[in-house]
Amino acid sequence: MSSIEAMHLGLSTDRMTPTETNPTKRRPRWGRRILWTLVGLVFALAIAAVIAWFAFQKIPSWYQPVRVASGDLSRIRNSLPNTYDSLNAQIQSGETFDFTLNDQTVSEWIVARAELYPDAESWLPRWLRDPVVVFDENRAIFGARVDYQGWRAIIGIHLTLDITNESITARIVKVTAGALPVPLSQLGEPIKNFLDNEDLDVETMPEPAAVVFKQLQKIGPARALTEGLHWRNVFKAPNSPHVIKIRGASTANGELKIRIEPR
Repeated sequence: MSSIEAMHLGLSTDRMTPTETNPTKRRPRWGRRILWTLVGLVFALAIAAVIAWFAFQKIPSWYQPVRVASGDLSRIRNSLPNTYDSLNAQIQSGETFDFTLNDQTVSEWIVARAELYPDAESWLPRWLRDPVVVFDENRAIFGARVDYQGWRAIIGIHLTLDITNESITARIVKVTAGALPVPLSQLGEPIKNFLDNEDLDVETMPEPAAVVFKQLQKIGPARALTEGLHWRNVFKAPNSPHVIKIRGASTANGELKIRIEPR
């Protein structure tokens, strides 16, 4: 029977014609896929942002700030000149020796600096609190809580020393905020602003700190961050006819060991 005859008899021809695929029926499926893909991406980005925030706010295991009580001040005041006296006495001997500092002592000097030197409070920027020095395996870390222009984190500046017969170079090898790395270039502006501060008087600093700050002012923070700080490996010993050379330095287990050769 032809379709024309079927139409005349009032019969439906639906079964007798091939079923055509309606393209509009597939669009909702693709729309749902795209929608769920977008939802998945947003969810993944949200998770990544939360993880990054927690990593940024994380307190590194090495960061254990020193608390100086009023009863500690007398001991700390005496420890600095005692350390200088011990160093000078060994220089006077004229023999090569190893000199050791521990990070607890150095951190206490920094925290209680205003008790040791009248103008020392201005030696660190106001946006930096609770500083600490750590002598870790083959590196020294300077850490602190930072609140700079609404940016809050525990910053770690990781340094190494390269010593040759002619020169000493201190390099920043890594900067971290919490558990996240920070590009070295991000330190340029805050360091420059601090060095330009009128309250900063390098001449009031003890010699080791003054040497570092004068070098920073001389070459600028941008070069210091990329090239490091350089000094000739010959130093005038205080209150002594000797000059000294640094023959080596190592850090580990909370100690900095320096091999010194008087001449």
